[in-house]
Amino acid sequence: MVLFRMLFEFHMDHALRNMKLNESVQSGLTKTDIQWVLVIPEIWNSNSMKRFLCTAFKKAGVDDLIVGSDPEVASLYCEYVAVEKETDDLKIFHSGNKYIVFDCGDYTTFVSVHRVQQEKTLHGVVKSIFRDVGDTGSKKAFTQLMDDIIGNRIFSDFRNNYPADSVDMLREFEMQMSIFCGDEDIKVKLRIPVSLIQTFEKETGKSLRDAMSKTPFSDRIKWVNNKLQIKTHLFACLLDTTMQHSICLLREMLRDPKVVGTTNIIMIGRCSKYPYLQRIIKQEFSSFNVVIPADARLSVLKGAVILGHYSR
Repeated sequence: MVLFRMLFEFHMDHALRNMKLNESVQSGLTKTDIQWVLVIPEIWNSNSMKRFLCTAFKKAGVDDLIVGSDPEVASLYCEYVAVEKETDDLKIFHSGNKYIVFDCGDYTTFVSVHRVQQEKTLHGVVKSIFRDVGDTGSKKAFTQLMDDIIGNRIFSDFRNNYPADSVDMLREFEMQMSIFCGDEDIKVKLRIPVSLIQTFEKETGKSLRDAMSKTPFSDRIKWVNNKLQIKTHLFACLLDTTMQHSICLLREMLRDPKVVGTTNIIMIGRCSKYPYLQRIIKQEFSSFNVVIPADARLSVLKGAVILGHYSR
């Protein structure tokens, strides 16, 4: 309780300081003047947890707190967009309809099914499925590939001696994941840190280009202008862990008798912006209407803002 109270106090004070720096915000603003909204993961979505969080928030000095779950606020955002743009997706949110919320993030994936009530509130049809796998599996596959190319000892030395460069390389991989769509005629190009090249050449006395040409991956990876050029099929294989876990979770959910009749999937979370994941989900579940918000990564944040205004 004390830890949560301290966290809430810190974030509220931080938000107030930033707002007071903005000249367009009314001076003298206090934390009780703001409608605070707290969004929690679906796995926390229970009455006891909500009571606990509200109590901690009160101890931090504010009585009025709205608590919503990720699927609830993301659904609210999708409904808002459908109304504003007058799209066909609006029919998903008619009373009595059921839909799946697929939330794929960095480290976790949630799949839950909801039904819209008469009063437009959500009701969980079946228990959410949670797995401790987001896109970390793909990052591990890429790390293993580099380990196979460079050598375990040399790659470990690089990661230990140049942690910032190691992180930058993973970010480069993440960036390529976010734009990769799986087209056969496209080769993925990854920038490799100079420190990794220098570490390899110092340890082996060989150039990375020559060493790479002698690996089992030589027909799928080329060294071009200090970049790894990876063929589509191999890069897709690196993403297979995330893809297969996503498909298995959705299929597991659809086997539940209570989910029969559900024909809509809403994709949210950071990984849901990946074109390749979108493509695979649409292919594997071609009979479903797959809804992807314009910015799936921010759908929870925007939905929380709408929830705060709607509740007033």
